[in-house]
Amino acid sequence: MIKIEKFKETVHVRSYHPDVDVEDVVEVKNLPLVRFSSHERPFFMFENHCQNPDCDCNETVLAFNEIDETGAQITSPITFDITLDHFTWQEKRKIKRPKEIQSLIDEFVSDLPDEMKSEFKEHYNNTKAESRNMAKFELPVEDVYAGKIVSYTDVFGDDGSILSGGTGVSFLVEYEGVKLFVDDQYCIDPKCDCDAVRLIFLKVDEGTGIAYDMFAIRVPFQNEIEIEDKLARYTKEEIEMIYDHWLKSDPEIMDILETRYMKMKRVGQSLVERHPSKKPHKHTAGVGQKKIGRNDPCPCGSGKKYKKCCGKPK
Repeated sequence: MIKIEKFKETVHVRSYHPDVDVEDVVEVKNLPLVRFSSHERPFFMFENHCQNPDCDCNETVLAFNEIDETGAQITSPITFDITLDHFTWQEKRKIKRPKEIQSLIDEFVSDLPDEMKSEFKEHYNNTKAESRNMAKFELPVEDVYAGKIVSYTDVFGDDGSILSGGTGVSFLVEYEGVKLFVDDQYCIDPKCDCDAVRLIFLKVDEGTGIAYDMFAIRVPFQNEIEIEDKLARYTKEEIEMIYDHWLKSDPEIMDILETRYMKMKRVGQSLVERHPSKKPHKHTAGVGQKKIGRNDPCPCGSGKKYKKCCGKPK
């Protein structure tokens, strides 16, 4: 009999993204931990789904990695992958394996709870929907290379960002009786390592539906926030209090933003690959703006000098 639970501690997972040629270590929380009645040590379970919007594979790929909960190093940890068919919930492509591993797989397949099956289907459908939205999204490649900031909901939302005339917003925060919507935006140049998100906090008039910018901040994932004074309708202290309140209301927000950052970089890479004839160029800060000097701040908003960010040799 298997038992599936959430691992309470943060796990550092090394992952490689070939589409943007990036290898990074991400912190993963609530990673599924599978315990088998027939095996002493548990296994981390990693879930993956096909991201081809035109493929109707209807399957979930699971990778299992044996761990020692005491933190001790396992000399030869057991690892294996299985592909589950969403219709039969059996292995879709069986291969010859050692008897011990096949026994674990048989136990997992026979004891998989209906709740987990529903979650796998939901995650698969969400992945496909996001892939279709990403495939439909268009932006001039020149804007990609120029580090254009793009709202997440303009790419992955069903009706676009509220800032571009749609109705989509990513987050909601309530502070002292006031509802504020949060739009998250990213530089999608796949060669830029700005490692940050721009957040616009908005107030929507319930009568007219018009959204008003209240303040904007840039959040480098490794540094303190930077407030854009020109948009601010609150004091610096109020902005910091609202932002802190928002983070405390949902401890997973930063993890979500960092995951979205990587997804938006893949969006930029996808656009570049669709138009291979368009080559990177020494871009400017935008249409009608002056040429960027090597020691000027990078227009992507990273806070770095242009020569050390988007202006690095490609």
